[in-house]
Amino acid sequence: MQMKKQEICGFSKMMLLQCLILFLGICGGIWINRYIFIPTAIFTILICFTKNINNIYYHLFFCMSFTVVYKLSPTTTSLFAYVMIVTGVILIVRINSFKVTQLIPILIFSAYLIVGMGDNYTTAFKMIMGIILFYFFVNRVKLSDFKNHIMAFILGVIGSSIVGTFRTSLSQLSAYFRNEYTLYNGRNVTYRFTGLNYDPNFYAMSVIFAVVLSMILIMNKIGNKILMWIIFVSLLFFGFQTYSKMFLFSVVIIGIVSMIYMLRSPKMMVIALAFVFTLGTGIVTWLKKIGYMDIMFSRLFEGDISTGRFDLWRIYFEYLNNSPLSLIFGRGIGANYLSAGGPHNTYVESVYFVGILGSILYLFMIVLIFRAQKYNRRKRIINYLLLLAFIIMSGVLGCFTINELSFYYMLIWVGLNINISSKRCVFEEGNSSECLV
Repeated sequence: MQMKKQEICGFSKMMLLQCLILFLGICGGIWINRYIFIPTAIFTILICFTKNINNIYYHLFFCMSFTVVYKLSPTTTSLFAYVMIVTGVILIVRINSFKVTQLIPILIFSAYLIVGMGDNYTTAFKMIMGIILFYFFVNRVKLSDFKNHIMAFILGVIGSSIVGTFRTSLSQLSAYFRNEYTLYNGRNVTYRFTGLNYDPNFYAMSVIFAVVLSMILIMNKIGNKILMWIIFVSLLFFGFQTYSKMFLFSVVIIGIVSMIYMLRSPKMMVIALAFVFTLGTGIVTWLKKIGYMDIMFSRLFEGDISTGRFDLWRIYFEYLNNSPLSLIFGRGIGANYLSAGGPHNTYVESVYFVGILGSILYLFMIVLIFRAQKYNRRKRIINYLLLLAFIIMSGVLGCFTINELSFYYMLIWVGLNINISSKRCVFEEGNSSECLV
């Protein structure tokens, strides 16, 4: 009963209040004066000294969707990166507890990054602290807190998407963005929605994560049903406006996997088919109305489906093949991309920066952290959706150095460990499978 009094619509009042304060602070920084971002960042740092470690991650999950505009000028480093570094340092001092088997790979990889960082020290330390934050999240956050971290992230995506609708009409906001992504369908120009991100595909990635996580909350009957469905549909609405092939493919895969999961009995089959038919009819009707179908058919079948990525990968493969030392050890995190631009592939990007040796070490370290804590030992196919989506998206996006990467790892870990059920689940520490009919 006490827990219920501390919640609104099934989520922590404290989490919702902090997200609201952060949203007001960020909006104030955009609309009124950018220096309002400073007390907003200080608010997050002060939260690091509160008893509940979850508060820190509420802030970070919410603010990660605003990272592009969360800065004092369009050309400076995002305050989110500095907040990551400071919160990571505070947690190290505050908790001061590591498992040796996980600490050693973290230290080795950190040293590896620092050696090759050159002048790009902010990126190197941000990546290191991202790993530290991921480590503490896995080892300290409990099962009962998952839903609040999920909602903090979803609220950030929704909030940034709403603010992003003003990016062309608000001069203070448009100053952060150098160009607009457009498509021409033979009759008129269509703008690809990017939220508060530079690239529609990176924005689509955050929306896909939010879609899957909101779907998990709906399946587990967490939160107000009407509110959760409004959030789910809103996310799809924003996602489709990116005109991203990656988003379209991901939604199709998510839909297929969800169908497979739901088709466990004749009753569930009827419910699933009725749901898909109703939702699908509405979505297709809307997509036809806005011209989405014509544009996407053109993007899929009339041009290069890789949008030039195959040529970029070939250039990077040729470079690495002709430079054995770079292939093995990498060029260092401080190196610039080749003149052709970034590789648009996380796997190629990691080999380019840290080599095969560093990539293996990085993968080994991340897997160790993922396996450090397990709450759900009977995983269902839905549990693997975020991991599958991330593996696919990493093949077409360069995510190795982005601010959000470690937080995507955290959300994937949550997705793997949260209990998925068609019944109402009781999230209690030490009991991940107790459900009420």
